[in-house]
Amino acid sequence: MDSHELPDTEASNNAGHWKHYYQTVKHNPHRPLVGSAAESNLSQSRLAVDCGCGTGSEIAFLLGQGYRVEAFDINPDAIQVCRERFAGNPEVNLHLSSFEDYHYPQAGLVIANSSLFFCNPQSILQVWSDIEKAICPGGVFCGDFLGMKDSWVGGSFPKVAPLSPHQIEKMFESFEILKWVERDEAGHTAGGAEKHWHSFTIVARKS
Repeated sequence: MDSHELPDTEASNNAGHWKHYYQTVKHNPHRPLVGSAAESNLSQSRLAVDCGCGTGSEIAFLLGQGYRVEAFDINPDAIQVCRERFAGNPEVNLHLSSFEDYHYPQAGLVIANSSLFFCNPQSILQVWSDIEKAICPGGVFCGDFLGMKDSWVGGSFPKVAPLSPHQIEKMFESFEILKWVERDEAGHTAGGAEKHWHSFTIVARKS
């Protein structure tokens, strides 16, 4: 999901809030950038991994593009919505898992929309190493990273894992950067709460 669709920080620890939130956004369209990423996949693999899949907007789109989808989320309400949404579809495999515990299959496309920065800060580089190894040559990563100036860093939100531009550049040394967009501005959450967004949106193809 796009970062402006994330819930308010104050309510994010409330299970009832998450359930209501997922029901509200479950029919949102896919992120347009995912379409570009899917088309940029030059590998032989038509398997996509959706990290932090939420209510499955990207899954629905990718199925229409001929992909098989492995998807996971740490929130059981999100997985339940997806199980209902894609019930009986053999091209979708859902997992209740964290980034740290998930076993990443070899894939032509890995998506982590507004999700990867919820890793444990001590784990994000290892998680990225696992993701990088899973992407086939010619395959594509599409996702977001949190910058150091984001107001969630050191704030009331559950731990987030911010990265500097230099760290991100090092992570993508074996990739061709297709898109790099930095967002550094005041904005709002989906619930209307004010915050400062600092994020990096990356689409990159593995060499």
